[in-house]
Amino acid sequence: MPSQMTLWVQILQALLTPVVAGLAVVIAWAQWRVVRRREVMELFERRVAIYEALRKVIGQVIPTGKVTDKDLHDFVVATDRTRFLFGDDVVKYVDGLYSQLLKHQEAEAIMGMGAGSAGFPKAVTSKTESFKEISDFYTEFPKLIAPYVRMDQKTP
Repeated sequence: MPSQMTLWVQILQALLTPVVAGLAVVIAWAQWRVVRRREVMELFERRVAIYEALRKVIGQVIPTGKVTDKDLHDFVVATDRTRFLFGDDVVKYVDGLYSQLLKHQEAEAIMGMGAGSAGFPKAVTSKTESFKEISDFYTEFPKLIAPYVRMDQKTP
């Protein structure tokens, strides 16, 4: 009987090694999934932070119809990481939006010289066009960043 018992012990020892290895693989996979979810969440939070900062800047411009130097500075600070967190499509839009803010500010300066100034009519048109482009941020930008802020994993 002892030899029969020894045989069972040897069989169990042989089976235990793959079971422990399988368990280690399952634990490693679960840890990888947790880390991946955390990375996705951190990336989401960084991207949404840029969106919220841009909304704040545009939210300061829209009610007043004026672009201040502080607004331009806040815009640059809000978008300084855009190139690292979004694709070329978003970067191109943000660069274009900045150009519109500059164009708007320039038109304001020309209009501030008075209706008799040489560039006044063109400045009025330029300011109107740039203001429309700036205002479109609220409809265009969310659609543009939607693929970047989508959560791939479902939450329980």
